[in-house]
Amino acid sequence: MTVKDIALQLSARYDDANASEKEHLGKLLASVYDFQSKTTAQKCAFLFGNKMWKNLSVGESIFIEGYQESENLFFRKLYSCEVVDNMTAVRDKYEGGRRRILPPSSMENVLTISKAHNIYAVIHADGEVSIFIVDSCDTDVLIDEESFMGESPLYFTESSHFVSPVFKIKIVKKILEYCLKEIGYPAISVKPKVIFADLRANLINRCEYEGPESDRDDWKGIEVIMYRDVDPEYPISNIGDLMYEETGNPLMHQLRVALIHSISATAILCKAISDNKKMIKLTPMVLAKMCKENNIFSSQTF
Repeated sequence: MTVKDIALQLSARYDDANASEKEHLGKLLASVYDFQSKTTAQKCAFLFGNKMWKNLSVGESIFIEGYQESENLFFRKLYSCEVVDNMTAVRDKYEGGRRRILPPSSMENVLTISKAHNIYAVIHADGEVSIFIVDSCDTDVLIDEESFMGESPLYFTESSHFVSPVFKIKIVKKILEYCLKEIGYPAISVKPKVIFADLRANLINRCEYEGPESDRDDWKGIEVIMYRDVDPEYPISNIGDLMYEETGNPLMHQLRVALIHSISATAILCKAISDNKKMIKLTPMVLAKMCKENNIFSSQTF
């Protein structure tokens, strides 16, 4: 069932619902749309009378609104000390490299998922999350998103080859969304991006993977950006404050901490995967096993 199918079913029920049910269904509708279109979700939230919180997604706003009489948010699972301690590496200062990927004033709001693979995350001012990989390839590249003999998909240059950055960012997205789901985090949009930062980079067969001539879906939902085509804007912009420090609103602070801890857990699991040279099919069962092996969640329960 697609997001659209769910939204249509909820809309049909909303028309026949009583007053108390309408409030609940209105929140569900706004949250469902939040997975697909933040603009549609915001319009939906407004129409159904849902309060929007600054710097939060519709799903986060609805979630936090339900705790206004409480001092603490409650999640299905808690992260372990290992995940919390990994925050030092995740909050490590982003240097930016040769190219300006994002505004200099936003450098301190970048989270590091993998410095070795140049994978990062930012939380936008509208609550959306971008995860992005910065590729430094400086020559012609032949794209191949097909796996061969159990190996990860490879891109080829005249003299070498490297693992598909699109494949890598898909893995990161899958892990982050799994972690968020496991703790019961509210609806939030995670947007994966691949940025080829060198002006000399050239994807020879790019038309096979995007545009009207393409009949493939390997890049579906992935934004592939050539730095030379980005002018004058930055590839990553509209970045919000991480709000990891005290903000004066304890609930908002706790929500942001839970999101950043989820990114920290993602960093740990990405490192575990990168140590395994073979391609892993990340089913929920495999991810659950990896979480247990890497002590991602605390044994403490409410």
